[in-house]
Amino acid sequence: VGVKPAAGNERGAAASVSELVCNLLATELGLSAPQPFLVTIPQGFDALVNDEEVRMQFANASGPQFGCEYVAGQTISVPHRGVAKEKREEALSVLLFDALIQNADRRNEKPNILEHSDGYLLIDHDLALTCFGGMIIGGPTKPWVANHIAGGSFEFLKRHIFYAGLCGKDVEAEAFNTLLGGLTESKLEAIISTVPNGWW
Repeated sequence: VGVKPAAGNERGAAASVSELVCNLLATELGLSAPQPFLVTIPQGFDALVNDEEVRMQFANASGPQFGCEYVAGQTISVPHRGVAKEKREEALSVLLFDALIQNADRRNEKPNILEHSDGYLLIDHDLALTCFGGMIIGGPTKPWVANHIAGGSFEFLKRHIFYAGLCGKDVEAEAFNTLLGGLTESKLEAIISTVPNGWW
């Protein structure tokens, strides 16, 4: 299990909320993400950590911390390889998911996605759900153009790791759209209910 102490992120506990909610939401929408865990750091554990900066993160960790399953056999997805034809629908689903959660951090310079022969594994959502571009869920009811919201802040999609590889390709995300259409308020509430009280 990999642990990401909130004390190690400038967003603090908000980063942990984003990690947990986006992980569970991705799974709900048919995407793959490592199994999440709530990890309690034992008192004195920081003394076992050699790196001073990381040691301080664990020393300052109080209450449950976000963690996720370590999955072996994965490689970091490399943008210049393009998107294999058999993975295009999944790649488009990932791009749409990142638009939904407003995640500008899955980009060429920092892919934040693992790849294996059968597909992708989504990781690192600590910078998502910052609502910097205007809300999508429960947001504008008028027709909108993504890169026109909030003065063009959705331009980040053009830097998405899969944007170039999908441009001009005939591909649809039917399964993702179907699952998104079935994302009820009760399902969202169930996801949000997993967040520890101390993280809000």
